Amino acid sequence: MISAKNENGDFTVLWKKPINEIERIRRTQKFYCPHCGDSLLIKAGSINIPHFSHKSQSACSSLSESESIQHLNGKLDIFNWLKQFYPDSVELEPYLEEIGQRPDILMMAQGQIYAIEYQCSSIPSSLIQARTKGYHEMNIKPIWIMGDAPIRKGKEGNTSIYKLSPFQWSFAQMSSNGSPILLSYSPDSKVMGQYSKIFPLTPSKTFAAPLISPLTKLDPSQILFNPADSFTQYPIKRWIDEKNKWMQQRVHYSRWKRDRFLLAIYENGLNPFLLAPQIGLPVSYMCSVSSHPLEWQLYIWTDTLNHNKGKIIDMDRCLQNVQKRIHRGDIKKRPLPLFSIDFTERMVSSYLHLLVRTGHLKICGKNKFMYVKEFNFYLNMEMGIEEEKNYYMTIIKDINRQLIERITFF
Repeated sequence: MISAKNENGDFTVLWKKPINEIERIRRTQKFYCPHCGDSLLIKAGSINIPHFSHKSQSACSSLSESESIQHLNGKLDIFNWLKQFYPDSVELEPYLEEIGQRPDILMMAQGQIYAIEYQCSSIPSSLIQARTKGYHEMNIKPIWIMGDAPIRKGKEGNTSIYKLSPFQWSFAQMSSNGSPILLSYSPDSKVMGQYSKIFPLTPSKTFAAPLISPLTKLDPSQILFNPADSFTQYPIKRWIDEKNKWMQQRVHYSRWKRDRFLLAIYENGLNPFLLAPQIGLPVSYMCSVSSHPLEWQLYIWTDTLNHNKGKIIDMDRCLQNVQKRIHRGDIKKRPLPLFSIDFTERMVSSYLHLLVRTGHLKICGKNKFMYVKEFNFYLNMEMGIEEEKNYYMTIIKDINRQLIERITFF
């Protein structure tokens, strides 16, 4: 940690002091953790930033990660950057006694108090959620910045394809337009990244528009406090390619007798490579689950739509069926600790309303639909490839329109 309490209860910061003064302080003063009260060690040398550290085997609950050089340098860079814009309202490592938390940076901007958390090492999403809840209890808005940028896996027009780990997904937060956004900072390159327009392609790959720039050229009011993005057209061709590749890998590597998704396909007399194009559509809020849309949309067909042509489909019943699948582990929720609400219901609603636009469902009242047009499962691969492309070409405007509505719906 950068700051600590001395014997008089005053906070002391070492990182701007010369080494001879630090050595004098080390000999003459004692310092304590403001969180647990344990005595601290001073660590200072020719390479590391002077800082305080708990003794080994410390049980302090504020120790979510060791104070790595990356973490020390990163939060100091961000602190100094913010001080240039808000010189009188930025604090480094203040201790918030009411909630027992110490954000890396606390500041006031645009009438709002913000807690900046720069996270380098992996921690459970439950801890991110607990810290976030603590800040909300004090009407503080947290901003989480990850230490490692996402791995870029390809490019699609003006946007890119990134691989996101579950830990990196846990940093997804809402922009002012309501769509997921990620922030990263590298103290080595002094570069901050903002990743917006995030829409999953597979459980681990996502479509995103990066804004990557040296920290000194960025205005915090735009990238931190009012991050906004505008929708760009979804990469339908790439979506189809990735969807089909995902299915090939699932069939190739899974033991189908233990794979409930493949079992559901075979038990309904279907071929995994000849599924109807209405199964596996990109829809709003699909980041709510880590399962591929092929999975949860197949279960909606098997559990709710199949054999029910001409009958009323109740939205609540459909949601109950989805929740049962989640409870069984057939559909896996994606931990998103920075999201204020669970968007699974909106994800399902978005899918059903897309089926309304494609003519398969008809609205019959509030949260009620009629299944009026059956899904068209393919007879052979050649027919499937051609008809899938044609189908997506006819609904691409509906998909893009729905995703735009998703952003303005929050």
